[in-house]
Amino acid sequence: MGEFIKELESGEIQLRDKWQLELKSEFFQQPDVEKNTYTQEFFIFVPNSLNINKQTYTKDNFYQDQTNFIRFKTPVFSLDEINDNQNKQSPIFKILELSRESNCDESQHEIQDELKLLGNVVRSSLRRRVLLLIKIIKSDNFEQHHPHFHKEVELLNEQLACFRANYHKIRKAFFEKGQDCSLVIKQHILHVDEFISTYIDYFLSGLLKELRTRINDRDCESDNLLCTIIIAEAKHRSSLAVEPNHTEDDPEKNEFIFYRAGLLKKFVLDALLLNTSRSSPANRLNNVIGSFAAGIAMLVYFVLFIWQGTVFLINSEPFVLTTVVLYILKDRLKESLKTISYRVAFRWFSDFTTKIKSPDETRFLGKLKESFSFLSPEQLPKEIIETRNKEFHNILEDFQRPERVMYYKKNIQLKKRSRISKSRRYDLNMIFRFNIHRFIRKADNAYQNYLKLNPSTMDFTNFRLPKVYHVNIIMKNTYVDENGAKKSELKKFRLILDKNGIKRLENV
Repeated sequence: MGEFIKELESGEIQLRDKWQLELKSEFFQQPDVEKNTYTQEFFIFVPNSLNINKQTYTKDNFYQDQTNFIRFKTPVFSLDEINDNQNKQSPIFKILELSRESNCDESQHEIQDELKLLGNVVRSSLRRRVLLLIKIIKSDNFEQHHPHFHKEVELLNEQLACFRANYHKIRKAFFEKGQDCSLVIKQHILHVDEFISTYIDYFLSGLLKELRTRINDRDCESDNLLCTIIIAEAKHRSSLAVEPNHTEDDPEKNEFIFYRAGLLKKFVLDALLLNTSRSSPANRLNNVIGSFAAGIAMLVYFVLFIWQGTVFLINSEPFVLTTVVLYILKDRLKESLKTISYRVAFRWFSDFTTKIKSPDETRFLGKLKESFSFLSPEQLPKEIIETRNKEFHNILEDFQRPERVMYYKKNIQLKKRSRISKSRRYDLNMIFRFNIHRFIRKADNAYQNYLKLNPSTMDFTNFRLPKVYHVNIIMKNTYVDENGAKKSELKKFRLILDKNGIKRLENV
C-alpha cells in the first residue's frame, strides 16, 4: 500500500522495481525570470566491496543505466474546472466547441490532441484528490474527521457523475455525425474513455483499501459509495468490450490487462511529449583536439628532425635510428597531448546536451546538460560531507567508511514564459530513472549461514542471515525563485541492496 501512496507523490526518489530508482521533478518557466535555471546534483556513496570505480564503471556504463524522460507537466485543473462548460481552458469546452464544426477532418488533429489532454488532466486531478483524502485517513484524529471525509467522497462522486455526463455529450456529439466524423476520432473517444475509467478504478481502489486499514466496518457509507463507483466503472468498461475477466486458468487474458493499460497510457501521454535531441560535445571536439595534438607533435618532430640533420650525416645509420626514435616520441607526444587536452576541455563541457523543443518544433523551450564523474573525498563540498555523516547509524560511528563517490549533475535551463501566452502546456516534468544492476555483480549471496552456540544445550543453532549493502544518495537542488534569490535544498536517501536487487529505500 505504501507503494501506491508514493506513486501519488512527486519530488522524492522512489523505487520503480527491484532494480530501478525513479525521481519525478517539476521545472517551471517563470514569466518574471529571464532565464530559469535549475541544477540537480547527485552524490552517490557506493561501498568499495561492490567494486565500483573508474576502471570498472565508466561514463558509458552510467549513461546506459540511466534515463531522462522529459515531457510537459500536466496542466493543473480541478474536477470542477474540467466540468465547467464555460471554462474556455477546459479540454471539454474546447472539444464540444470543435464538435460544432461542420467538417471534423479539418480539425481532426486538434480534437485528438484535446481528447488526450483531457485524459491526462482528469488522471492528474483525480490523483491529487485521492492523495488529499488518504492524508485525511492517515491523520491521527481520523475518527473526528470521518464525517468530513464522507462529504468529500460524496462530492467526488458528484464530480465524477458530472464528468460522465459531459463525456457522454462529447461521445454523442461526434457519433451522431455518422460518416461526417472520421473513424479515428471515434476510436480516440473510446480509448480515452477506457483510460479514464481505468484510472478511476485504480485510484479509488487504492483509496478504499487505505480506508479499510482504519475502518473495519464494510457497511460504512464511504466504503459503500466507493464500492459503488468502482463497480460502475468496471461495468462501463465491460460495455466497451475491451477488458477481459480476470481468470486464474487463462494467463494470456491476465497478461492482456496490464499490456493494454500500458498501451493506453502511452497513447494518452502523447499529448504531453516533447521533441528532444541529445548530443555530446565529444563528437564535435574529438577532431579539433586530435588535430591540435597532431599539429603540436608534428611541429616538435619537424624541429628535431631538422636539428638532427645538422648533427648526423643524412642516410647514415645514426641518422636513421634517431629518426625512428623521434617518430616514436612524436606519436607518444600526440597521444599524451590528446589525453591531457580531453581532460582539460571536458572540465568546461558537459557530457551530453539535450535541446528541448515543442512537439511541432516551432518553440525552443530550453536545454538539459549532463555530466558524470567520480569524486575523491577532497573534492566533496563541506555541506555534502556533513550531510553524509549526519544521522548515520551507530555502527562503527568513527570508522572512515571505505566507499567511492559517484557524482552526476543535471543543469536545466528554460526560456522565459510569455505572459500573453494562451498555452496550457509550458512547465516541464522530468522523470529520472537509474538501474543498479551493475552494482551487485560482485555482491555476496543474499543470505549466509551463521552459527550460534546455545549456552543451555551446548548445541549449535544455524541461522540464515541477510547480507546487505548500504548505498547512500545525497541530492542537492539549486534554483532561482521568482524574486531572483538563489535557493538550494538537500535530501538524503539510503538504498539497502543485496544480491537480488533493491530491498528497500529509506528517507534519512
